Amino acid sequence: MISDIEKAVCLKFKLEKLDLRNHSRRWDVARPRQVAMYLCRQLTNASYPKIGRHFGGRHHTTIIHGERRIKEFLRTTNTMACEVEGVREILQQLPTEKGRAREHAAQPMVVRA
Repeated sequence: MISDIEKAVCLKFKLEKLDLRNHSRRWDVARPRQVAMYLCRQLTNASYPKIGRHFGGRHHTTIIHGERRIKEFLRTTNTMACEVEGVREILQQLPTEKGRAREHAAQPMVVRA
């Protein structure tokens, strides 16, 4: 599922998987990476360390920071909500490994406290 989220973010933001995994701090790369980390926490049971390992060996506190940052943007900007929702729509359209569309990606976004 983490790989599917990564793929959907790459499609939405027109990036390569390596872009999300590298250590660039450019906003046009860091923001999509944080969106991916946020969605990994929202849509999977993956731990912070597991998500960090997937995204270039990042420390679990980096994942926590990214998740908090996206939550804050979601509270304060419509743009971020549209971007996250766009990724969720792409994710819904991606076939799973078994060849069927993701059903849970269409559910309303729930923000963890």
